[in-house]
Amino acid sequence: MVSERAIGGAALLAVIPLFLAGCPGEAPVAPEGVESNAPDPAELAGTWKGIQITTATGACTLSGSRVDTSSVVFDCWVNESGEIWWRQSEPAAYSTWNGTIASNYYIQIRRTFDVECGGQLRRRNGTYEGTIRKEEGSYRLDMSADEVWCPEYNCTFHVSFSVARD
Repeated sequence: MVSERAIGGAALLAVIPLFLAGCPGEAPVAPEGVESNAPDPAELAGTWKGIQITTATGACTLSGSRVDTSSVVFDCWVNESGEIWWRQSEPAAYSTWNGTIASNYYIQIRRTFDVECGGQLRRRNGTYEGTIRKEEGSYRLDMSADEVWCPEYNCTFHVSFSVARD
């Protein structure tokens, strides 16, 4: 999928394909004081729905706006060792993610994507963090990251997700 983003008179084409990306390093350790009332990892698999809020924090805008809010749907897979995979199915632009869940359900998940800056295709990453918790019978996750799409144009965005297990 290709989307056009305005950059002070220039255009940024964000091309974000479907693929799995490796997430190097060891399982994350939750910050002190983070607790969770989350389910067994197998119960986390399935469909998660919610919202994505993308806020321009640099010089770029999102089709002329500084903030974009949209509905999202993720498919989730988890194995017993705490590895997690997400595929964003709606909208399909931000498609595949992977990472790890700590024993207290602190999550660290990495998104790898391609952007076009000044006519050159570049690979970028965003590392999202949050904690899965149980609220009113539903499993919820709020996670966010700061992404640098085109540093030469000061294109930076704060992206957050608030999703619930369907």
